[in-house]
Amino acid sequence: EALRYLSSLGADNFVPSLIYTIIISQPPRLQSNIKYISRFAIPHHVMSGETGYCFTNLCGAVSFIERCSARKFKISEEDYNRNMGYIDGKTDLDLMLAEDESAEEELVLTTQSCLDAMKDLRRRQQLMIVESREMAEALQEFTIGIRQQVSMY
Repeated sequence: EALRYLSSLGADNFVPSLIYTIIISQPPRLQSNIKYISRFAIPHHVMSGETGYCFTNLCGAVSFIERCSARKFKISEEDYNRNMGYIDGKTDLDLMLAEDESAEEELVLTTQSCLDAMKDLRRRQQLMIVESREMAEALQEFTIGIRQQVSMY
């Protein structure tokens, strides 16, 4: 009987459950993961079949959560704030989104730092190439000089 009940569940049950699960679990870096998938995944894989269905529902659930307000639920601000778990004027979701933004900023800074390090390595590599050529020329001149001195004896 339980299996028959579970198999009869559809999107009408899935989406609210997904919204509740996201609010309760507060997955770290959810926004940045969604952005990453949207930007870099192969569209055919993300927008078709079961994967597309799940990803579309995830995006819709996150969008719904972001747009929640007391007015939309027709309840008082006080009840909304209490039920949504506001802390210092911010919900847990707001704190989670701020964490995602700071993670993105950190990623940008880290990427910039890596690019700067690569530029420095490239500059140092070019300097080493020039110096190694100079050393090779000096060694060749030294070898010629030694051969000339040895041939004189």
